[in-house]
Amino acid sequence: MNERGVSLTEGPATPAAPSLDGTLSSVGKRFDDILARLSAETGEAQKESSAYKKILEGVGADLINKTNEVLVEQLLLLRKETQRHAERLARLEAELAHSDDELTSLRHALRQARHEAETDALTGIANRRSFDGQLAEMMQEAAVTREPLSLILLDIDHFKRFNDTHGHKAGDLVLRLVASRLSDMVKGRDLVARYGGEEFIILLPQTHLEGGRILAEKIRAGVAANQIIIKRTGRSLGTVTLSIGVAQYDGSESAEGFVERADAQLYLAKSSGRNRVMPK
Repeated sequence: MNERGVSLTEGPATPAAPSLDGTLSSVGKRFDDILARLSAETGEAQKESSAYKKILEGVGADLINKTNEVLVEQLLLLRKETQRHAERLARLEAELAHSDDELTSLRHALRQARHEAETDALTGIANRRSFDGQLAEMMQEAAVTREPLSLILLDIDHFKRFNDTHGHKAGDLVLRLVASRLSDMVKGRDLVARYGGEEFIILLPQTHLEGGRILAEKIRAGVAANQIIIKRTGRSLGTVTLSIGVAQYDGSESAEGFVERADAQLYLAKSSGRNRVMPK
């Protein structure tokens, strides 16, 4: 098979994402401020309503057996107080609308913070934290439904040597390339995550071991067939290969035990010569 070229574009360093704790603290403070403002506005509106009610009751009592002059005076007072009350309600309505906009902004900030907390900054795929959470949920689901659940654990072969030869910037580009290839080859609820360093992991719900093994082999062959070229300079970095381990959840083991079995298969792939999938 002829090797295909894959061009990589060098980009700026990825800035560190703000911490979820910091965002939650900021959102909490803004939320407290909104509640305080709303509480103050509604308190004033309640006072105004109570005063307005008393005025209405007083005017109603005064209108009985009064002269036209007194009647006009009372009606003018009623109009004035009605206008004041309407203005207070308008201010409250505006404050509620403003607060609703702020709450929408806070919800967006929380969603963004949650996304950043669960995303690997370098590759843009799920991080270890996100994977751990999804693994726990899918294992619980598989135990109840008796549906199969498999995972693929893979490692870029000789990645340290690649970094030492071509530099860490080129190594980062390769990590992005592998992450992109993995994401392109999964579907549905499958989850691709960076597990740590040059290790990636794929969670495959409703997939038997054989299905996971077939996908792993496609991934291995697809990555190995590509010549990596830096687009800006045309410089070739050669090829990279993957060693891959696959395991299927047995329905009762711990998350740690499940991943360890895939890791044992990955170790076997490495010790057997690398650039291969285990079990065969």
